[in-house]
Amino acid sequence: LAMSEHVTSLGAPVENVRVLFPGVAGIGTEREFENFEKRSDVILFMGTLFEFSGLTDLVGWINEWQGLVGECELWILGDGPHKKSIVEKANELGCLGQIKFFGFVPFHELDEMMGTATVAVLPFNEIPVAHFALPGKVPQYIRAGLPVVSTRLKGLSSLLSEGEGVLYAAPGKEFVAKINQLLNDVDLQHAVVKRGTARLNETCNWAVVIREIESIITDLGSKID
Repeated sequence: LAMSEHVTSLGAPVENVRVLFPGVAGIGTEREFENFEKRSDVILFMGTLFEFSGLTDLVGWINEWQGLVGECELWILGDGPHKKSIVEKANELGCLGQIKFFGFVPFHELDEMMGTATVAVLPFNEIPVAHFALPGKVPQYIRAGLPVVSTRLKGLSSLLSEGEGVLYAAPGKEFVAKINQLLNDVDLQHAVVKRGTARLNETCNWAVVIREIESIITDLGSKID
């Protein structure tokens, strides 16, 4: 929805813009994640490490408010140009030992890693490219049973409201406090994931998406006729 507002602000006629949410593998089907031994102290991020990923900031926040989250581990699945900055920041603060870099993980191994972690994070900087995008990793996290803490991004919040798989937080202490809240409340973890899964079943289920695509094609065909 944030992207649709962006393109109409650039001059696209409102009547020509239609929002089609992406289908997500596994949404609407039963996937078994209970077989994995879930940790209680793992914060997870996966994806390309762009500058706007916010991970260098997150390392600083966690170090400053370490008392909130205790001796947790930050797992980073992925790689990219910003990794050097993350490592330098962690070295400067003396907390590199709490971070595990796994690099790009084969797709078939992601389920186990997500199923083992406790909380996923999306500390993206609040800039246009982050606001207008819909981070595809978030539905994947929720499908794997992972609640998410994210900065308040327009695109993401237009799909998932507060508590629907995601807890939104301002950068800094509030972000760390929301991580702490989830790390220490298993019932809240389950409730947030359950609400997020229900919402995604309505929007990112491939059966729903295919019907939307068929509807778009039918509408276009009728206009051509």
